[in-house]
Amino acid sequence: VEKSDVAFWIWNNGQVLYVNSAYEEITQSPRSEFYKNPESALRLVHPDDIAHLLDSMTSYSYLEEGTLKEEFRIKQPDGNYRWVMARTFPMISDGNSKKILGIAEDISEIKEKEFAQEALSAKLTGILESTSDMVFAIDKSYKYTAFNQKYANYIQDNYGKTIEIGKNALDIFSSEEEVEQIKCDFDKALLKETVSAEYILFKQIPFADTSFHPIKNNVGEALGASVFIRNITEKKENEAKMKRNQQLLSSVNRNINEAIFRSTSSDGLVYINKGFIKMFGYANKYEVIALDPNELYANEAQRERSVNLILEKQVIENEEIIFKKKDGTEFVGLVNSILSTDDEGNTYFDGAVRDITPIKAWQLELEQTNSKLTKMNQQLDRFVYTASHDLKAPLASISGLINIYKQEKDADLKEQYVNLMEKSVHKLEGFINEIVDYSRNDRTELKLQEFDFEEFTNEIFENLSFLNIGAHLKMSHTKKAYAGRG
Repeated sequence: VEKSDVAFWIWNNGQVLYVNSAYEEITQSPRSEFYKNPESALRLVHPDDIAHLLDSMTSYSYLEEGTLKEEFRIKQPDGNYRWVMARTFPMISDGNSKKILGIAEDISEIKEKEFAQEALSAKLTGILESTSDMVFAIDKSYKYTAFNQKYANYIQDNYGKTIEIGKNALDIFSSEEEVEQIKCDFDKALLKETVSAEYILFKQIPFADTSFHPIKNNVGEALGASVFIRNITEKKENEAKMKRNQQLLSSVNRNINEAIFRSTSSDGLVYINKGFIKMFGYANKYEVIALDPNELYANEAQRERSVNLILEKQVIENEEIIFKKKDGTEFVGLVNSILSTDDEGNTYFDGAVRDITPIKAWQLELEQTNSKLTKMNQQLDRFVYTASHDLKAPLASISGLINIYKQEKDADLKEQYVNLMEKSVHKLEGFINEIVDYSRNDRTELKLQEFDFEEFTNEIFENLSFLNIGAHLKMSHTKKAYAGRG
């Protein structure tokens, strides 16, 4: 006992009968002091542990049976505390004499390892619970050794089973096919092989990214396996959606006639579609991207203006710009572009160019046609005014002759009036023929023709002579003249 590194003492009704040398090593105090004052050892106990130790020493098990088992800290002269495990056992009970054997050993190293293990366990628990994955671990018998709450909740919600440490992880699956599939990957991990696979066997998870990792000891022996399950259904759906969008975008870029581009103010073009290459008459995209962007513009000032405009307003809409093809020919492009910024802060001009040269030609042709129509309408207005005036004159003459005819009694004069009416009718027929001729001649070359101005004025006088104003008309001196008529 004296050579042991475990402290021994014998207690008898509040007196110390014996203490070995190890007591001095553990407490760093002389045992003689313990002999003098048995309670001196209590002054060495850590303040946080003394209350619990005193409770145990006043308990029934200690006072009546002489048994005690406690872990507590004692203070050494250097101010540091050491952990000790103290146990007592009844030895002899002779009347009122009750002897107790006490044993105390230094367990500081054991406690340090326990605390380190608890800290590691707490840290591991924190990691397991903070991850978005479902995580569990098994031993070589496929029994649970650890799991996080996400996994436990998932098994409870979808399989109706409560998992516990020590239960077999394969028991949650009802299908032999499912059991064999996951057991195969368990076995690979237990053979120190990391396995990753996309599982579709988990309920309510169409796609699960599952990985199995071996758990090894210090010498590399596999003690078990850890399993990480990540729900990648949303990721898969997004990938499928992105793939469809990329296919759609690729199809649009291939088949659209508009020129799609991405450019920067400093480096020029960084992306173009096939429509751009075709519109500008180049062989491939590398030929275009290698160009100075100003070479694509008929006027460099237009590029500078459009760049400044989009930097100012973030967008340009339906901007007409004259571009230049590879062969030097020019065309009018309708440009729409926006200013965009990527995650790294790089600024781009994304937009499209539409060749509207044919539309501009149609617009010009339409303007010319509208101008011709306006001119024709003006001519038609003048023609209608003139025609109506020239038609009214013979009709008015006939109407006047009819009135005179009705009042005239003399048969000879009536016949004369009829002849005059017939003459006016011929005049009217002649004018109608002139209208027809005018319509034809308007589309022919202009010709000059001689006419008798005196005869022309006499005809006018005759047409008006039988109206109410006829008595006031006088013939003036006339002579021949020349005028053009179509």
